Amino acid sequence: MPARSCRFRSGFLTSVTEVPDFGTALAGALWHWGAAGKVMYRPEPPGVQGRSGWTTDGDDIVRIEPEISGVSVVLLGSFNPAIFTPAWFGLHGLLPKAAVESAVLGVAHSSVTEFAAEWLKLGVRPDKFVAETSQAPTIRVSDLVVRTFRELLPHTPLKALGINREVHFRVRSAAQRDCIGRKLAPTAPWGEWGRDIEPDGTHGGMISLTMRQHRVEERPSDDHIDVTVEPSAHLGNSGVYVRVNDHYTADGSGEGGGSVLIDKLEREFEESTKRSEGLID
Repeated sequence: MPARSCRFRSGFLTSVTEVPDFGTALAGALWHWGAAGKVMYRPEPPGVQGRSGWTTDGDDIVRIEPEISGVSVVLLGSFNPAIFTPAWFGLHGLLPKAAVESAVLGVAHSSVTEFAAEWLKLGVRPDKFVAETSQAPTIRVSDLVVRTFRELLPHTPLKALGINREVHFRVRSAAQRDCIGRKLAPTAPWGEWGRDIEPDGTHGGMISLTMRQHRVEERPSDDHIDVTVEPSAHLGNSGVYVRVNDHYTADGSGEGGGSVLIDKLEREFEESTKRSEGLID
């Protein structure tokens, strides 16, 4: 069975062509991902070849916001979840009084703390600290983590840092979503079993695909960047989820590893999120 593929019509994925690589395959649904996390479709006059060789038509530029979009900072190490309550952050001036008073505390326990306060969602377990936001300016989440572990808890053992960008976007149908999956994970190399999967999305398809880059610039050898594409768990059969995990290690810095990682977070956060936008683009 010939490989299926996709093209644009008025900025949407509608029919069949070939896509040579990962970025172009995502472009089949996204066209252009701007720095603000927006999908930009730039139609050309009928019959004119647009970027990446896609055929487009229409007259206007249409911007479509992702349905869900966020940035998170993840620390791996050793933590006492019970202390990380909204009141604790308010006591130390890390959250304003209004945010503390309106916070929704899910649980505060020695094994897990979870709460949401205005722009912040926070979850802590003995081995993981996660602070995330879906609201601009995203630099606030970095500032909060830096202040927490530099000013208040500088001796916390930290082993690794993740600066993550996550986006859920909606395409027009499950068939269009599956078309993206076929471009990223072709079924032809799977032989007869692949042909059993191919006819339509009800027979199976790509569940998750992750690409990893090692040797990122001049960073330690254990650092890496992962880009993962999956069906969205939040947008039903017409959603696509993309996550970029920018992973930093302490590089064997021993007891000083925590301060090394917090310095990296402060120094690299904006550049990392900008790079993630470029990867999604």
